[in-house]
Amino acid sequence: MDEQSEQLHIAFKICTNNYQPNAITESRQEFTEIEKRIVVMAINQLRHIAEAWRPGRNVTVLIPYNELTNNQHNKISSAAKTLSGKRIIPQNFSKANRREFDYITPFPRIRTKKINGKRYLELVMFADVIPAFIELGKRYTSYSIKLMLSLSSIYAQRMYEIIMMFYGRGQKVFSYEVNKLRAALNYPAEHDYYDFKRKALTVAQSELARKVGLHVAFTPSLKSGKAVIELRFEVVSDNDLINTDVETDLRTAQSMQPHEVMAIARNLIHAYTFTRQQQNLVLEDMNLMNIFIRLHTEFHHGKRVAKNPTAYMAQALGFGKAKANTEPAEKAAPGRKGQPRTVKNLLTDAIDKLK
Repeated sequence: MDEQSEQLHIAFKICTNNYQPNAITESRQEFTEIEKRIVVMAINQLRHIAEAWRPGRNVTVLIPYNELTNNQHNKISSAAKTLSGKRIIPQNFSKANRREFDYITPFPRIRTKKINGKRYLELVMFADVIPAFIELGKRYTSYSIKLMLSLSSIYAQRMYEIIMMFYGRGQKVFSYEVNKLRAALNYPAEHDYYDFKRKALTVAQSELARKVGLHVAFTPSLKSGKAVIELRFEVVSDNDLINTDVETDLRTAQSMQPHEVMAIARNLIHAYTFTRQQQNLVLEDMNLMNIFIRLHTEFHHGKRVAKNPTAYMAQALGFGKAKANTEPAEKAAPGRKGQPRTVKNLLTDAIDKLK
């Protein structure tokens, strides 16, 4: 087969995370929230051919409908019909000559297919646009496909990508120019900053906190008269809050006298089904007591999750093999509700009960 007509077909297999060049993350995108779901799933599939792809090869991506929605197939079909005309426009604010442009139409052909009774979207991507999606370079964005697909607002979807461009490399505080942000979110130019803040930023802020576990605060960091030129973002995840709670409690324990720690451990140990002998071993050995306090604190705040906390604790304390494995909380710490307790925390609560 001629290399120019050769085509790569990707068998569907979902990857946990998406990886994309920052140029895609910061680009202006014309997609609706449903179209965006299709786009991020296509980017997810491109990871399978990132190393095998060669110049001149078009790529065909198959995406099952049920990976995009549980029961709204008509909405997916409607979005697919308009997606072929939507563009990604890379932004280059450093160039003085704004007359230069580059429009990417990622999916010139989209159709539905049935394979073994299962409904798929088939997307064709031309060879010349593939490098824009798979050549990551030194700077790229990584995010959870599961969390991305949970978002229902295009502004939340786009802000999640932009935030993860920074947060994913450990940068929890960053500044971003308002005009760049408005372009990236494809927000109408005729609306002022305060409308943009209310209808785009606060909508994204609320949804990211509820569904992704990212708590985003933003404040103006640069103004020209009354015009807001730049915003300062501070991002804290649910896991960050959990870790703060755990560290606060452990510092409290470290500041106590040994007899105070023993009194706390004696009060907490009844939450586990240890034998009397095992309880005594913990309460009579300061090293075991410290392990017990640390693990109990992590269980309490959700940093560590176990199907059988007693079995896991017993293994960690050297009492025997655990019957159930533990798993660390996910990045977004799903399931944690309400605000973390940092002042009236676990150990100080226990002290109050003893008084």
